[in-house]
Amino acid sequence: MAACAARSLITTLPYAIENHSGLSASYSIYDYAIRLPLPTNSTQFFRFELFPERGLGGMRRCGQDIKCPKRINIHIGGTEISIRDLDREVNKPRSAYYIPEFRVHAFVHVIKRGKSTVRLI
Repeated sequence: MAACAARSLITTLPYAIENHSGLSASYSIYDYAIRLPLPTNSTQFFRFELFPERGLGGMRRCGQDIKCPKRINIHIGGTEISIRDLDREVNKPRSAYYIPEFRVHAFVHVIKRGKSTVRLI
């Protein structure tokens, strides 16, 4: 009985966001108002919600079935860095963002290490 229950459990692998910038930051998934803390020199794990489906729980979708891009917003001071589609940014060159409040540049690099990882450098 337990073996059947274990096989029917569907979860998604976690994504990760790392902060190596030396600046305290926060992040939010999609356009949710809740900002999760991202202290310097830390790694935070998160998951995107499953798509709603009939009945209880959700449905895991892959590849061409995904209709909504996986969006993440990084907040440093008053600056918002938005990654509109996390999967499309994987292994592209890092992007530079100027943070006027601290007069520094922050670099964002999305890499694939297991599941996608967002690195704030």
